[in-house]
Amino acid sequence: NLKDTAYNSSRYGIRLDNINGDVLFSKDHVTTDKLTANYFSTPVSLNIGTDNQAELTSTLEGDADAEFISKQMVHFFPGLKDFAGQLKERMNGVCRWSASITTPYHTGGENQTTVDSLTIKSSLSGLSLDLPEPVGKKFTPRPLEINTVLSGQPEQEIMFSYGDLLTGNFKLHKGDKTNTLNAELAVGPGEKITNEGKGLSIHGKVDELDLSDWTRLIHSLDLEPGAGNSNEINIDLIASNLVYFDQAFDNTAINLKNNGETWQVNIAGDGIEGNINIPADTKTSPVIANFRKLHLKKNEEYTQQNSIDPRTQPPMEMTADDFSYGAFELGKMDLSTSRSKDGLAINSITFTKPKLDISGKGTWENKNNEEFSNFDFTLKADQMHTMLKAFDYSVNPIKDGATTLKMNALWHGSPMDFSLADINGSLTM
Repeated sequence: NLKDTAYNSSRYGIRLDNINGDVLFSKDHVTTDKLTANYFSTPVSLNIGTDNQAELTSTLEGDADAEFISKQMVHFFPGLKDFAGQLKERMNGVCRWSASITTPYHTGGENQTTVDSLTIKSSLSGLSLDLPEPVGKKFTPRPLEINTVLSGQPEQEIMFSYGDLLTGNFKLHKGDKTNTLNAELAVGPGEKITNEGKGLSIHGKVDELDLSDWTRLIHSLDLEPGAGNSNEINIDLIASNLVYFDQAFDNTAINLKNNGETWQVNIAGDGIEGNINIPADTKTSPVIANFRKLHLKKNEEYTQQNSIDPRTQPPMEMTADDFSYGAFELGKMDLSTSRSKDGLAINSITFTKPKLDISGKGTWENKNNEEFSNFDFTLKADQMHTMLKAFDYSVNPIKDGATTLKMNALWHGSPMDFSLADINGSLTM
């Protein structure tokens, strides 16, 4: 009979206080009856039992809220302290959990090493996680299971599953001075762990991948992924619907690699095909983007949620051989931007197609949470109807006439919100 007993395990890094209940044992078996304790000031039940003289299993069960989960992360992984605190703000509710340590019986020999296995399980029912898919969830169940072996050896392998959406494998090697980690995440039902490659590998298929949600998360959690990180990172995903703020692209494959100096992004899908190089420091060096095609859709349902804040955008040098926006087929686009006090300076933007040239420069800024675009444009067309057709106007009234048009325009919103009906400025033709 145990009453207000404490147990401390330096091997597992856990402590139980206020242990109360009965432990029953014989020569061959151990079991418990109504054994309770406090773990991190949280009530838990403790069950101990034997299985046919083959192994001994000790199981803790309890309830976990955001505070409890955050404490566990900091306790076992001190380097995640800041991240755990930020993640805690994105969790809500309470879920049931269990953690079982299974120890096999010795079969003889004084030098025999005991290898324990750890299994952590939770349905996560009752806990919501405010993160983008496929990681985020509502209060509904999404089973989580984590398995590892507690051998005390320098190498440790951790495997986990998160519903049928995510499977993971982490291999940690603890060296004398440094630790190395190889991690693989398989995304989507049926996607298998390959145990290939080094560093971080993420691969699979998803119904929807919202890059804008992940971008907001990275900014809010201050997790800017510097490309100078020496760890290999390879992300290879296929999305039925790839979303970036107010743009969506169907059947899109995206590959991201970290080569130590830049992030290299290759993307191919309906309406988009090209590559992007993202430097380690986007505050001083521009993002370089080259697209073979870039077909953007005109989103009439503009909302603050799907808008881009120009103050968070890096400087960019971009080309697109085949660029269109809605019904506007504008040919080849070249764009150069730099940071300004309140957003972006568009140093130059040009559109070139047979018999039509458009060039301009301007600013895209956010002041007091209001977006403004201010541009100077020059349009030159060998024939007037070429210009009208490019902007989806009727070409019937005018057939010929070389035309030069100069415009200074100011409007609310981003450059993509340009509309003749909503601008203020001057026009010379």
